[in-house]
Formats: sequence, C-alpha cells, structure tokens
Amino acid sequence: MTPILVTRAPRFIYVVGEVRNPGRFEMLAPTTVMQALSLAGGRVNGGNMREVVVFRRAEDWRLLATRLDLNGAINGMRPAPSDEIWLRDSDIVIVPRTPIRRAHDLIGHYFTPGLYSAFPVGFGYSLNGSSTVVISP
Repeated sequence: MTPILVTRAPRFIYVVGEVRNPGRFEMLAPTTVMQALSLAGGRVNGGNMREVVVFRRAEDWRLLATRLDLNGAINGMRPAPSDEIWLRDSDIVIVPRTPIRRAHDLIGHYFTPGLYSAFPVGFGYSLNGSSTVVISP
C-alpha cells in the first residue's frame, strides 16, 4: 500500500499587535512579513515598524525571536529591505506600540482617571461663544 497525499494540511501564521485585523491567517503560498502585515490590514497609527518581532520554533522546539526594522520599506525608503524574511508555519508576527503610544496609554490608564476623580471639573465651549465650567459634587 502506498499513501497518496491528496491535500496538504493548512499552514497558518499569526499577526498580532498594532494592526487593523489581528488574527490567524492561512498561508496559501510562500509569505513574507510585509505580506503578512498586508493580510492583517496594515498597521494602525502607533504601530512601531522599527521593532517588528517574529517568533518561531526551531527544530528542537526552542523559541526564536527575530527583530525586524520594516520602517524604511513601509515608507518607501528602501525598495529591497534586508529585514524582510519568509515566514514558516505557525510563525507569530508582533507589531508593538511606539514609545509615544505606550506613554499615551500609560497616562490615559493611570493619571487621567485619578485626576478626574480628585478634581471633578468639566470644561465646555459652544459655538455661540459661551463657555461653561461644571463642578461635580
């Protein structure tokens, strides 16, 4: 008896982080990191293209991480980026936040709610030129 391969098992890549549609994507053909980002809808404002990370398993199941700088390629400054790599089955592509976005999130999560609870003052302005100050009890 000789087994005959009728269909190949599906191969998937995962794209997470600051992209429009993070998730699992099937690799129907050889796929690069930039193509994977395109499958995920591209980056969102605040995605750090200078520190894209690809996680993959080695043959001995060690987890390997590769950091890529795709900023020049995404902005059209480098037509053939040296950091562009081919993805393998089960690779994980992570687009982290930029440092300014992390600082903005930190301020939004910790400082802003604390300030509004300590000083419950609201400011408003309308188009007819009047302004209001509301102090909550």
